[in-house]
Amino acid sequence: MLDYEELVSKVLEKRRDLSREELERLVDKMTREMPFLNRAGALLILLGEAGAGSEVGEARDYSLTNIAGLTPGLGRVNIRGRVISIGFMQLSEDRRVARLKLGDGTGKVEVVCWDEKAEQLAGLQLKPGDIAEVRAGYTRISQLTGRVEVHVGKQGSVERSMDDAGIPPLTKLFTPVSEALASGEDMVDLLGVVLYLGKQREVSVEGGESSLAEIILSDGHGECLLTVWEEPLSHLTDIKLMDVVMVSQVRRKDEGFATTTRSQILKPAKHEFEELVRSAEQRVIRGGRYLVLDRVDTPSRSVIICTDGSGVLRMEGDQEFRRGDCFKAGYAVKLGRRGKTYLYASDISQIAREGCEGVRFSPTKIRLEQSPEPAIDVIITGTITGKTPLSKTDTRYGEREVIHFWLKQGEKVISGSAWGGKAIELDKIPEGTNVELRWVSLRLNKYNELELRLDQDSVIETLN
Repeated sequence: MLDYEELVSKVLEKRRDLSREELERLVDKMTREMPFLNRAGALLILLGEAGAGSEVGEARDYSLTNIAGLTPGLGRVNIRGRVISIGFMQLSEDRRVARLKLGDGTGKVEVVCWDEKAEQLAGLQLKPGDIAEVRAGYTRISQLTGRVEVHVGKQGSVERSMDDAGIPPLTKLFTPVSEALASGEDMVDLLGVVLYLGKQREVSVEGGESSLAEIILSDGHGECLLTVWEEPLSHLTDIKLMDVVMVSQVRRKDEGFATTTRSQILKPAKHEFEELVRSAEQRVIRGGRYLVLDRVDTPSRSVIICTDGSGVLRMEGDQEFRRGDCFKAGYAVKLGRRGKTYLYASDISQIAREGCEGVRFSPTKIRLEQSPEPAIDVIITGTITGKTPLSKTDTRYGEREVIHFWLKQGEKVISGSAWGGKAIELDKIPEGTNVELRWVSLRLNKYNELELRLDQDSVIETLN
C-alpha cells in the first residue's frame, strides 16, 4: 500500500493542473467538509476521480471514525488521535502487550497491541503528544474497565502521522482537578498544580510492602489528593511545588485519585498555564496561626488536632505540640477528606500562646437530652455502662478490631463503636468509668438511630 507521499506523487502525476500547494489546500478542504475522512483517503478519492484507483493496489477504507463514535463489534475501523500515554508489558518470555491511549477531541480510547504488533509499535518510538493513526482495528469491551477499546489484529497497523488537523493539543486532553472530581468518572487523565509533595514511604499491602507518596493537586477551584504508587514515583524526582503536571490513567480512590500501572506523569511547559498557576496559588495559606486542640499518637503516626478558628483540622507530623500550644505555618493547604478537613503544612514553628489569642473556636459538645443531629468532630462525656468483647471484622481497608459500647449521659444512653487502635484502647477501660470522648462522629445507623463512632483520630480521656 502506498504511503502518503507516494499518494501525493500519484495525484500530481495525474492532475498536472495542480501544484503541491494547491493539492494540499484541496485536501484540507476535503477533510474539513468530510470530518470522517483523513488526508490519505482524500488523495485516494482524487486518484479515483482521475481514473487511477487501480494503480494503488487493493482499495482500502481510509475514512476515520471519531473516537466518541466507537462501539463494540466494529471491524476494520480507522482512528487518528494524539498519544496521551503509551506503555509496554512483558507477560512472559514470548508474550508482550502494548497499550496506547489516544484522544481526538471527541473522546479517548485505549489501543491494544499484542506480540508482533507490540514490537512494531515500540519501533515507532511514539511519545505523549505525538499523532498516531490506527488502521483496520477492531473494537471490543475491555474486561478490565468495561469500556470500548481498539485492538490491532493481523490485518491492522499503527502508524505515526504528521496530520494533526482537528486534534487538540495534549494539554487539552487532560481534565482539570475540579472537573475530574465532579465528573464521577472512575478513570481520568488529570491536570493540576502541585500544592503539596509528600515524602515517599513504605506501606503494607496484600503480598508484602509497597512504596507510595501523596501529592495535592489544584486547579484553583478545587483540590484532590493523588496517591502515587510504585513505578510512577520515579516521575516525581523532577517535580516541585507549583509545577503543573498531567497524570494519565488515574483511578478514583475515595475522594481523590491514585495512579495505576499505566499512569504516566508529564510536566508541561509552565508558561502555558500562568492563569492556572495563579489561581491555584490563591489556595495556599501563608503565615497561618493554629491552636492545638489535641494530639493523637499511634505506633504508625502522630496527628495534631488543631484549629485556625474555622473548624477542626488534622495535621500529621512529628512536632511535639500539646493541647493549648500555638504554632505558625509558613505554607499550608487545606483538603477535605471523608467529611473532615486536613492541613498539609510546612515551615512550622511553635510560637507563644498569645499568638493564637485571635483564634476563636468552640467545639461542639453533645447533650443527649437536646436531641442532637448527626455531626462530626464532636465531644461527649458520660459513663461506659457496657461493651462487647473485642473482635475483628473485614472492612474495605482490611481486617480491623472493633468493639461496641454504651455510654450513659444523665438518663439518656447512646450506643457506639470504636475501631482499630481505639477499640483496643476502649477494651482496657472498665465498665462504670466516666469518660470524655473527643473528635467523634455522631451518625445514624441502619436502624435510623443515632450512634457514636470513634476512629484512629478520636481521643478517649478517663475522668475518674
